[in-house]
Amino acid sequence: SYPAPTPDFRVTPGVATLYNRYQGYRDGKEPLQAMAYFCLTVLEADAGGRRKAAVKHSIHELVLGKLGELTSDRGDRSTARKMSKVPVRPLSGGEIAWIEETIKRIILRMGDQRPLAELPKIMMTDLPPL
Repeated sequence: SYPAPTPDFRVTPGVATLYNRYQGYRDGKEPLQAMAYFCLTVLEADAGGRRKAAVKHSIHELVLGKLGELTSDRGDRSTARKMSKVPVRPLSGGEIAWIEETIKRIILRMGDQRPLAELPKIMMTDLPPL
């Protein structure tokens, strides 16, 4: 389930795109890593890069960095987003829970229309432990 949205939440085209991709993952239509990395790149494109996305959406850079790492360097032959010469390892249960919660928070944050000063920064400590 999603955390409750704020009264200032608006479904923008970007929010709808992320939500649809998340629902596609939940419906078994795409792997977690592909969906989550896509959501990360939409967030970054909206702001002009990862660092700017962290500032614009009040998300700690470590959160976005960890999301990028987990969606690029984890998985098996059926779930990995990329295949490298070094075998990748499957996501742990904790990593799956972390990615799912992070994506839900990113979707809510992208739709939150409050001024930046009113947005509490999403920190690693706000997310499930890894």
